[in-house]
Order: sequence, then C-alpha cells, then structure tokens
Amino acid sequence: MLNMTQYPLRIKYPEAKEKYGDHTVFRQNLNAQEIEFIESRKLEGRFSLKELYHLIHKFSLYYTLIKGKRDFINGYGIFGSLALAALVFVAYVKYAFFLGIFLFVLLVITVGMTIYFRSQTKYSPFQINNEEVLKCLVYILLQDFGPKQKVDLSLDCTPVNEKEKIIDRFKRGVRNIVIYKKEYLKLKFSIGDSVKVVLHDDCFFRTQNWKKRSRSGKLKYKKKENALDKISYKVLFDCQYYDVMKSEYAHSSNNNSGGKSNLFELNNGMWEYKSKLKLQDKKANSKDVLNQWIGFLQQPFLQIKKK
Repeated sequence: MLNMTQYPLRIKYPEAKEKYGDHTVFRQNLNAQEIEFIESRKLEGRFSLKELYHLIHKFSLYYTLIKGKRDFINGYGIFGSLALAALVFVAYVKYAFFLGIFLFVLLVITVGMTIYFRSQTKYSPFQINNEEVLKCLVYILLQDFGPKQKVDLSLDCTPVNEKEKIIDRFKRGVRNIVIYKKEYLKLKFSIGDSVKVVLHDDCFFRTQNWKKRSRSGKLKYKKKENALDKISYKVLFDCQYYDVMKSEYAHSSNNNSGGKSNLFELNNGMWEYKSKLKLQDKKANSKDVLNQWIGFLQQPFLQIKKK
C-alpha cells in the first residue's frame, strides 16, 4: 500500500495555507507545464503515473488555496459589512450625522474591497471535485503499476461556458419540465497497449416550472431545480496479459449459456469493464463521497490479475 502522506487525496485549506502560503506565491513556484495545465485545464502526452499525480495534485492545491481565500474574504467581508450597517443605523437613530457619514463611507469601502478581492479568487466548484476523482484514479493505478509506469493521456476538464444542451422537454401534469446536460470531464489514457481507461462525467439539470393558485385565489409561479451527475467508467484489459480473478465476474459476449451477466465482458481479445455511478450531490468536504469514489474506481483492478 502506498503512503497516503506521499500521495494525499485531499488537503484542507488551513493545512495548504500553512505549508504553501497564498495562491499567488504558490503559483510563482510552479513550472511552465504546471501553469499551462492550470490555465488550459487540458493535458495530452506521455507521463509517468507519479508525474501525472503531482500535476493534478498541484492543480488541486492551487484551487484549494483560491477557494479557501475566497471563503475567508466572504466571511470577514459579510461580517464587517453587517456590523458597519448596524452602526450606521444606530448613528442615524441617535442623530450622529457626521459619525453616520463616516461609518457609511467605511461600509462602502468594505463592500468595494470585498467585491474586488472576490474577483481575484474566481474558481469553478466542480473542478475541485474532478481533481479529487482524477487523483483517486491515479492513486489506484499507482498501487498496481507503480510510480514509474508511463501512460499516454488525453484529459479535458475545461469549464463549460456555453448554455446547457437541452436533451429533453416534456410536460407532466401541470409542470413543464426541461432537462439539460453539461459535460464536466473527459478522460482517456492507456498503459501501453494492454490497459485502456475511459472516464466521462456528465451532469444533468432538471428544471420544473408550474403555476399554482393559492387559497386566496392569487396565482403563484413555482420553480424547482435539481442536478444529477452520471459518471461513465470503462476499463479495457488485454486478455493476453490479464485474466478475471473469478469466473462469476465475467462473461463472454459470444456466450449464450444463459449465465448471469456481470461487469466484465470479453470483446475482441479485451476484457471490458463498464460501470456507472450516479451522484445527486458532490460535496467537496464529504469523506463519504471520497470513499465512494475510491471504491467505484478500484473495482476493475480488484477483479483482474496478471497472467
């Protein structure tokens, strides 16, 4: 088992802040390849698993420092603004006009500084989740193949700026329902010609709109939104080098024996593993979700062995 200290899957902001400082200082110590990954959110080429892990980990650290600083600014900015607003109100009631004007100016300055510093710490929350998913997957591969193993990688986790793609629109009773789809993550990589991994994260948003008349006869407009993540996971193992550990885990695509279909299937000389995971809510600070990811991603590697 690899050392979790050497390959951490999650690091909290206070710990990252103490060890690496501000996100601007941290960025200054990154090399050109790491900065390019942060800016483009794309990776393509040949990397060792250790190099790949540390690239993703530094990317994750950078956004953890940004998110932590943003939360810090939000907390102090909102608290300070509310406190000053209360003092302005008290000064107005007590007819302390000059003090009230002074406090009002301080309030405006505080709100302005909060908005400015928030603009310096922009980030997309789903990126943090995807980085944890990627680190989980690389960590699992490190267990089986070691840090020096080379992989050919194509990774795209760019933020989706376009409007969601409408994939369905229908009416259920009095409710008008529209379902949108966004692609959050696309990953393809191979370990030589013997192992190939494909991972997709698609998020589906459902919006419901309807009218409801209250007891008083007034017409009210209602709206409800929810989201669902669907993660598609496929791993291919060359059957010349790998075999499924137990026969009940697999079946051949040409097998008509009526055996129970499972996650492994033999197709064109490759053991093919397919699985899907649905998440109603990806919580960045939830240990349960992180453990769920690890369990989901490591399943094919627990059921396969080298010949």
